[in-house]
Amino acid sequence: MKLREILAAVREYPKMASEVERLQTALQESEEQRLTAEAESHRLYYDCQKAEKMVSGYIAAIRACVPPIHGTEDMKELYGSAAPVLDQNGFKLYQAAVDLTGLSPYEAFPYEDARGLFTDADGHQLLRYLTAAHFGAVEWEIVPGTCYEQAFLQPVDTHTEQYQAFEHDLYDAALRTMGFGELLGASAEVPARQHQKERKDMDAR
Repeated sequence: MKLREILAAVREYPKMASEVERLQTALQESEEQRLTAEAESHRLYYDCQKAEKMVSGYIAAIRACVPPIHGTEDMKELYGSAAPVLDQNGFKLYQAAVDLTGLSPYEAFPYEDARGLFTDADGHQLLRYLTAAHFGAVEWEIVPGTCYEQAFLQPVDTHTEQYQAFEHDLYDAALRTMGFGELLGASAEVPARQHQKERKDMDAR
């Protein structure tokens, strides 16, 4: 299979998976009223079956052509391939970080927020601030004549176990929202609670 066909499968799979979910919901609602909408129910049923077959085909194509996903680097590579179509501005990746940490740059950086720094920021820019806040990679200076502190972001130590666990869970969560859950295996709710606990522990020190 050519690279162009692989990328086409990667791009189309989440859309079709979402379409299957929509059709399944519509089918269930239609069946509840099938005494008055029997014809519509049959049409939705066959549309759903057709979409499910297409999704199965996309999954098979992706599994056959995409290397096995064993760790963070594999997930980052898959995200990088799909993001230009499915997460152009990085907001899915950013939202995954919000869900994991419970943090918001708007609350963590009130001076920058008041200046409108985040108004036109994309997900990648917001993620940079959120990550710095989560790992304490920020230096603060009082803004003369105000009660605000201005933030100066510092490099995050990406070699710590905490960061590497965060990065793994971040890309795992983002890829699931993009429709690639079946390629990643089972997920759990533990990571989000763990990262939020780590944040509270750091704040308490």
